[in-house]
Amino acid sequence: MARSRGYSVTECFVAAAVVVVAVGILVPAVSKVRAAAVRARCVNNLKQIGGGLQTYHQTRGSFPPGGAANPDLTATTPPAREAGGWTWAYALLPYIGHDQLYRDADPQAVRRGKVDLYLCAARRSAADPSGLAKLDYGANGAADAANLTGVIAPTGVMPLRLCDLSGGTSGVVVLAGKRLNLAALGTSRDDDDAFSTAGWGPDFEVYRTAAVPPAPDVTEPGNLEPRGGFGASHPGGIFCAAFADGSVRPLRYTIDPAVWQRACLRSGAPDPPSPNNN
Repeated sequence: MARSRGYSVTECFVAAAVVVVAVGILVPAVSKVRAAAVRARCVNNLKQIGGGLQTYHQTRGSFPPGGAANPDLTATTPPAREAGGWTWAYALLPYIGHDQLYRDADPQAVRRGKVDLYLCAARRSAADPSGLAKLDYGANGAADAANLTGVIAPTGVMPLRLCDLSGGTSGVVVLAGKRLNLAALGTSRDDDDAFSTAGWGPDFEVYRTAAVPPAPDVTEPGNLEPRGGFGASHPGGIFCAAFADGSVRPLRYTIDPAVWQRACLRSGAPDPPSPNNN
């Protein structure tokens, strides 16, 4: 019987090289597909949250109150909570399919109640070691921190209506991703607290402004909190924003700061931001 011929050293090297090349091609491709899927999920989150804001407006005649700096953490009913400074993200719950959480009489249960729509999969899962339910999207508070004249206003200020958007709805940002410090995820931070009672103050917990340009998340040890700015964890220099007309658009961090600031004003940007003009 003839003996089978084994592989030569050269053939083994060639086979190994082919495998290495194949892996080198496939791994980046798989990573790109995964990143695209995560970004699509983020866009869907923003569309559903934006749709909830539209439904809230249709039902109650305005956008929800943003929240107060020192909310009443003991309130047990929705009216008392909204009057007591709980956030826009809490007020929106029944309009995004979370009516039971909205009506839960236990304030701590609400503060711990996870809402997947409020989390960006590029950044984290619903499980947070702090035990609090977080929010990865910030409402448009204003073009600058000194004049809170965005779409969502603090509790106690007259809530905004669509008719107050003097430049129309297509060029006005309603909300977008929050820029955060990834090294601090899982802790209760001033700019990353419970979405329902995070408050509305100088910590920029449930809102952001265009006072600083949007930028990617950072990973820094210590107490660094990139307060105030929009951003995300998505690769490719992209973050996503929801507009007052219900649309969601991916935008680049290279967007002209002046264009971004105008988009965060109630008058809006005359040329609505898009990936093609920023």
